[in-house]
Amino acid sequence: MRILYVTPDISWPLAFGGDIRKWNVLQGLTAAGETDALVFVRRGRHLHDAPFRQCRRVIAVDDDGMTEADRRRYQSTLGRGLLTLGRRWPYEYLGGDRPELLADLTLRVRFDTYDLVWFAGARRAIHLCPLVGCPTILDGDDFEYLREWLVLRAEPWYGAKVWNYLNVVKLWTIERSLSRRFSAVLRSSAEDARRHPDRNVFVVPNGTDVPGEVERAPERRLLFVGDLGYEPNRQGLEWFIRDAWPLVRRRVPDAQLDLAGRNEEWARSRHHGRDGIEVHGFVLDLKPYYRRAAASIAPLHAGGGTRLKILESLAHAVPVVSTHLGAFGLDIPADHGLVREDDVERFAAACVDVLTQPTNDAADRGRAFIAEHYDWRAIRELVGRTARRVAGRDTAAAGGTP
Repeated sequence: MRILYVTPDISWPLAFGGDIRKWNVLQGLTAAGETDALVFVRRGRHLHDAPFRQCRRVIAVDDDGMTEADRRRYQSTLGRGLLTLGRRWPYEYLGGDRPELLADLTLRVRFDTYDLVWFAGARRAIHLCPLVGCPTILDGDDFEYLREWLVLRAEPWYGAKVWNYLNVVKLWTIERSLSRRFSAVLRSSAEDARRHPDRNVFVVPNGTDVPGEVERAPERRLLFVGDLGYEPNRQGLEWFIRDAWPLVRRRVPDAQLDLAGRNEEWARSRHHGRDGIEVHGFVLDLKPYYRRAAASIAPLHAGGGTRLKILESLAHAVPVVSTHLGAFGLDIPADHGLVREDDVERFAAACVDVLTQPTNDAADRGRAFIAEHYDWRAIRELVGRTARRVAGRDTAAAGGTP
């Protein structure tokens, strides 16, 4: 079986949840068949070879996104209004339908020579799918319209906000149509699949690498891991630090909060060294942080998909305190180390509980549950089965849970 994997560039070392998923999907595809990669790389950036070593061929394409003229329009309220009302596509999709780009791709890629084309995300897939004459799979992962709407709802009013809301309507319209455009559409949770159900919408969940053994020496420390420049993460952390953290420190004066992740500049300038908060930036090896954390937190009020860092934390037997949205899509029983609270006082109280009672049998049960249901090894096998089924090479049912 010949497969073409169409994806944005994948960061290396893997640092973002979306890139971790893309890389694991690619491993499942290369195990299932002879796989080429069509990679869209932002102009001026270097293509990382490491994620694509198992591919037979890698085709790199400059990913310009918006034209320079559209970027300038986007910076003003009037210009953003013209982009919204005068263009078919949402902001995120602009530039992908450039005739010169599509013409170049038809010359460089023989789409008709593949048994399956697997798209990592809808942004480029929408424009390329009409060029493809074989079965297609869109890994939709999560819903952009939902993430953007929740982020907008939490932001103060500004001049262009009405245009951004209209852009969310465009995103919603496109994402409602995805199951009609592709042979199969994948979602990362059953909850997401139920938002736009159809006969060809399947679940391939997110996962984590489950270590064989873990060492725990918990201190009075909470841990947040994630891209600190991702707006839902930033909004959630600001809520926690402003409203919940003072309540925690009132009960546990020596409590510490570790923030680990890329794009940490704002957090470092505003919070590092204050009120027990340490900002570490990107950390290649998180094991020492998990070892000493009493719990990790996921205080999110916006976003989509499922949080890989919750799975990773529980895989290290570290309990998690999360909002309901932060834990959306994770079918983890209540007594397995994941506490869901939206009220700020209840969220803070749950943090105090784990800080003052670091021995947590529920987290051990959570670790066993993650190993059984969310191990990347099983999910990579599911990716291969789904690819073979959609390509007509297997009679087994596509999608499901590992």
